[in-house]
Amino acid sequence: MRSRPNTNSVVTIILQDGRSHSIRTTAFSGTPEKPLAKADLLEKFLMLTHQFGGQEMARVFGRLQNLETEKTLHWIGA
Repeated sequence: MRSRPNTNSVVTIILQDGRSHSIRTTAFSGTPEKPLAKADLLEKFLMLTHQFGGQEMARVFGRLQNLETEKTLHWIGA
């Protein structure tokens, strides 16, 4: 089994009076512990693939969500 990459994040805010507040998290939206909802995943997918056309990428997203039903995968990366 492959180990999961370190996804720790720390945010520190330093106030004008010099006080600081930090928070560390290992689970944020998109990690296995807090997966994105399908609608959010589609929105992110379309944002990252917009240069290829929204309608076509929405179709590709649908196919990717149902890979188990695909007879071949030759269309990926074609």
